[in-house]
Amino acid sequence: MSRGVYARRVDGNQKQLTALFRQMGVSVQLLHTVGCGCPDILLGLTDYRGKRVNILVELKDGAQPLSAQKLTMPEVEFFGRWKGQVCIVRSVDEAKELINKYRFPSDAV
Repeated sequence: MSRGVYARRVDGNQKQLTALFRQMGVSVQLLHTVGCGCPDILLGLTDYRGKRVNILVELKDGAQPLSAQKLTMPEVEFFGRWKGQVCIVRSVDEAKELINKYRFPSDAV
């Protein structure tokens, strides 16, 4: 394998989290095959103000040891240069928290 190229494997919880996002009414586009550190999925939703929001999400399997949840070097580099929304989700609770942050923010007036 050439330098900087990683196998594009799917996290064990990707199917579960993708299904959950869709059940919550969120658009999901799978990106895990793109490579170059690109996060696993793109989410699209409408926030509490009616504004459309896109969020890049890197999925990590929270059931795995912390060492297996680390970002790869291309992922670290992507996170460092990306100017838009990007985050890591490891569990169902984190997935719900992410969506609810946009739909029901605690500081909304």
